[in-house]
Amino acid sequence: MVNDVAYIYKLIDPRYEGRKAIRYIGLTRNSIEDRLKGHLESAREGIKTPVYYWIRKLDLLGLKPTVKLVEKTTLDKVNERETYWIRIWRKINKDYLLNISDGGDGVTMTDEVRKKISEANKGRKFSEEVKKKMSETRRGENNSFYGKKLSEKAKRKIGKANKGRKMSEENKKKMSDRNKGKNNFFYGQDISGEKNIMFGKKHSEETKRKISESHKKRFLQKIAA
Repeated sequence: MVNDVAYIYKLIDPRYEGRKAIRYIGLTRNSIEDRLKGHLESAREGIKTPVYYWIRKLDLLGLKPTVKLVEKTTLDKVNERETYWIRIWRKINKDYLLNISDGGDGVTMTDEVRKKISEANKGRKFSEEVKKKMSETRRGENNSFYGKKLSEKAKRKIGKANKGRKMSEENKKKMSDRNKGKNNFFYGQDISGEKNIMFGKKHSEETKRKISESHKKRFLQKIAA
């Protein structure tokens, strides 16, 4: 007999209580514990959606989301029920819920198939509307890291993870293109004098050395090109 049971679950921020703690509503045909493992794995893979940015930030703090069952249902009703619960939580929790769709996107796929689709969609571009929603969920007080600072332990963990890491030329070009012209955060802004974040500050000798080495490397690359 085919198992037609499915589940609606919620991901909870362990730092908070009440409605502020509910950050994501999802559905699965597997156990909710296995679905949480899938979320953690996707976050480690660098998937760029609000829920995974949030999970990665928790990881930097040595934390991870908890998962709780919202409703047990059936495969033929689960899409409708997910849409229902997302709509409900958006009404009472719109500033904290990280879902970027209205739900009901389907659950007949296994997690293995979802992973394959995720791999196939890497590099896919989001629409301007989706980008705007994703941006709004990470701004100001909506950002799960708002008003907080990284602990020394978290800083060391980030440093260790990035040590020796090199970006491909393709990624470097993408980053450069994203920061050009109107895409640049400081485009059209006056950042001279006291408005400059480095005003009144000096680079350490170590920073100066790194900047110098970076400039030399860039110069040599131009000559070799």
